[in-house]
Amino acid sequence: MDQIDNVRLFRGDETKQLQYDGRPADPELWYFEPADYDGDVLWSKGYRCRADAYHASGLSTQ
Repeated sequence: MDQIDNVRLFRGDETKQLQYDGRPADPELWYFEPADYDGDVLWSKGYRCRADAYHASGLSTQ
């Protein structure tokens, strides 16, 4: 799990959070959330790669 500028980036196999439909996070997808978020449901949808999740979080890739 990475934390950059108050946003956490992580793979589905690094969390016990659930998707909105109650299924576990996909272990092969990347997710993001605010660093202070402590919910049981994933904040974001899953992304195929870390760069896509990073970009979707509002942080610019450099």
